[in-house]
Amino acid sequence: MRQWTAGTTSSLAIIPAHSPEGLHNAVRRLRRGLRDVRDRMVRHRNRWRDVCFAGIADGDHVALVLVTHEGIDRHEVEDVLHRRWPDLVMKSLER
Repeated sequence: MRQWTAGTTSSLAIIPAHSPEGLHNAVRRLRRGLRDVRDRMVRHRNRWRDVCFAGIADGDHVALVLVTHEGIDRHEVEDVLHRRWPDLVMKSLER
């Protein structure tokens, strides 16, 4: 994760990944949701085309998602993602 974020603006999004069908389906929906949110934002703000996501999910149904958002304020990213996932927690990766 550190190498991927070198030289870029990055944040950590902690998102609950619950689904009655299990963790696999919750992660699948989360991946699709993140892509859809980004693609919708690209239609309004072209700089969102460079936003990237990478993450892992654990058995406690929590996804840790690394978000690179060069040129976009962390608060904007948080606001956009928070609309879809109200339980989202956004953290800075800066020391």
